[in-house]
Amino acid sequence: VVADTRIYAACMRTCWKGGRWDLTLELLDIMESMGVAADVNVYNACIKACVKGGKYKKAMKFFEQMKKEGVRADARTYNALVYLAMLSDQRETGLNLYAEAHALGLKQHWRGSKEELRMDLHHHGVHSAAAAVQHAFGELLGRVEGVEKLGGTITKEAPKRGQEEKVGLWANRAEGVEVLEIV
Repeated sequence: VVADTRIYAACMRTCWKGGRWDLTLELLDIMESMGVAADVNVYNACIKACVKGGKYKKAMKFFEQMKKEGVRADARTYNALVYLAMLSDQRETGLNLYAEAHALGLKQHWRGSKEELRMDLHHHGVHSAAAAVQHAFGELLGRVEGVEKLGGTITKEAPKRGQEEKVGLWANRAEGVEVLEIV
């Protein structure tokens, strides 16, 4: 059996899922020394290994390397990077990564028709959802003319059990006041 990219990626996933994130990175070195080119699955395994090991800067280096090599990131790449950035107190980077993924069509948070848009975060982890809400407010503020007041709060902490937290956006329009609630 000749080891190709798929075999290396599968072995790398097994390593980081088994708690040996460091072996994932060693496998990348071995793979490269054998002349096997990395693809998105290999880079995703390396980035997820960095998530497991809490290696934010190393994950970002892999992301830059994959871009430099022309390997297109996918939704899994961005999910892992947003998660690690937010977890590593790199909030601005996390929000920028989310916005980049959204612009590429890899992350979507709006569902429904133009008349009845709703935010759907079912496929987002908690850190990605936080970035999505922040991004959505930016989108809305950029599209609504005459914005007077942004109400509500966005916090890092989840609401206590049994409590509902609401975030509202108030926009002054010619026909009156429109309220958007994201629950």
